[in-house]
Order: sequence, then structure tokens, then C-alpha cells
Amino acid sequence: MMFMIVRTGSGRKYARRIGHELKRIRQSNKWLIPSVSYFPTSFERRPWLRPSNCIMHARAAYPDGPQWVANMVAKENQGFRVINDTTVTRLTSNKLECAFVMYNAGLPHPRTFECRSSDRHSDRLDRLWHDMRYNYAIEKVVVKPYTSMDQGANVRIAQTLDDFRIAVANMPTSKVVVQEFVEYESIWRVIVIGGRALPVSWCDTPTPSRWRVSVCLNRQMRCVTSPPQELLRVAERTQRVIGGEINFIDIFRTHSGMWMLSEINTACNLKYHEQKARALGSPYWNIARQIALYLDRQARSM
Repeated sequence: MMFMIVRTGSGRKYARRIGHELKRIRQSNKWLIPSVSYFPTSFERRPWLRPSNCIMHARAAYPDGPQWVANMVAKENQGFRVINDTTVTRLTSNKLECAFVMYNAGLPHPRTFECRSSDRHSDRLDRLWHDMRYNYAIEKVVVKPYTSMDQGANVRIAQTLDDFRIAVANMPTSKVVVQEFVEYESIWRVIVIGGRALPVSWCDTPTPSRWRVSVCLNRQMRCVTSPPQELLRVAERTQRVIGGEINFIDIFRTHSGMWMLSEINTACNLKYHEQKARALGSPYWNIARQIALYLDRQARSM
């Protein structure tokens, strides 16, 4: 059995961690880590690879390079088993569509609207702002690109119509996501693998000078070895809705104690997550091994 961990350009180091854990589990070195741009070459060089002896883990989001997705779709159509298939990676990377899916499924998710950066030349933004303010009683919104990019560097807050116009005009994508701002007490990350949330989480708290905090590449976040069960159940239900298998789900905790979804990821650099969980003695600190164990189980069930 060959394991192929398809990665984005910057994801090689953590993908190797998963590969080394697979080697320890199976006592075999049969794993590959091609980038999304070159993974078809892996099949050209190994014509013996078949759906019966190769399993792929798409440890990548859906960047501005749809050709690799087309290549992955072709492999799926040939019968190859893909963990986090293209349906999931495309959905979770399109923040607009993903928000609609979660909200319409009844998951706790901020109300979400859409517009275009070109709307700054019309009165559509004025109508949208009026609708959100007076029909939905939304006082503050978050404006962001409709696809994931740059670790959230383009996300903006708007509390006035002028701020709203400026934020939309400066978005790097033509489609724009406009979302109800969540007054959150903290943000948490839950890792869900095969429908089961790991019983460990990571969180961070905003401050007056730092409204947007992260549970990804963040040295300041803290690890919680016994997170609330309700948090874990929300994350598990979210994965069932989107159809994922290995997901890193970010969830807000509001000041009233409610859980509200932020976003879903299919890839993450988990260096700090593992470091902080290991320092606290969590038996689940080795996230790469948890992923490798799942990949191994899937391969054995083929």
C-alpha cells in the first residue's frame, strides 16, 4: 500500500511527520509527499499504482490553482480513495459557499451575505448595509475574501457605511463575504478525525488592541486538555455536515457561553499545537500519529 500525502507548497515538513508516523505504524517506508502541482508525476513514475494499492490524503486547501483539483478529480473518478476529497476541499476553501451550507444546515454560524468588490460603483452596497442594519439588527460586520488566502490578512471590520464601502473595495477577490460580527470571548480549535474530535483543544482570547486572534500559527494560544464536551460535539456535527474526514475546526465562544462556528480547515501547520499539548502531558499531543492511525485504518479497510 502506498500512501500519498498531497500538500501545498509550504506543507512539506508536517506532511513528513505524518509519513514518519505511518512508517512506525506499518513498519514500511511506502509514502510519498508530492506538492499539488506535481503529484500527477508520482503516478507517471509509478505505473503500478492502482486504486487497490494507493490511498491519498489531500492535505491541502483549494488555492488559486484549479488544475491540481482537476487532476485529483480524475483520480477520484478512477476509483482512488482520497481522504478529504475535492468536494470537501473546494467547499471549505470557499468561505461564502461553506458559510451558506453551515447556516442552512442549522449549525451555529454567523449570518452571512455576499456582494462584489465592483458593487462599490453602485448603490447595492447601500441597500445591503441598510438591510443588514435594519432588517437583521446587525451593528458590525466582518468583510473578507470569498476564498481562503494569506492567513486572514485581508479580513476587515466595518461599523459604518463608509467603512463598509472601503473594506469591500479593497478585497482582493471579486466575490466578497460579509458576515455578522461575533462578539466573542475566545476562539477554540478542535481537530476532528473520522467523525471523532480529539479530546484536547487550543484557544486564545481577544484584547481591546487585538480583536482578531488565531488558533493556527499562534505562539500565544493555550492548550486545554479537557475541553467542554459541547464544543467537541459541535465540531463533530460540523464535520458530518461538510462531509470531511480530517478537519481543523475553529469555533467562537461568545460572552453568553454559546458556541458559534468560525471556519473549517483541511490543512494546518500543527507545530505549536503539538508542542503545547505535549508540554501539558496530553496523550493526544502527537496529532501526526492520530492522522496516520486513521490513514492506516482506512487503508486496511480497502
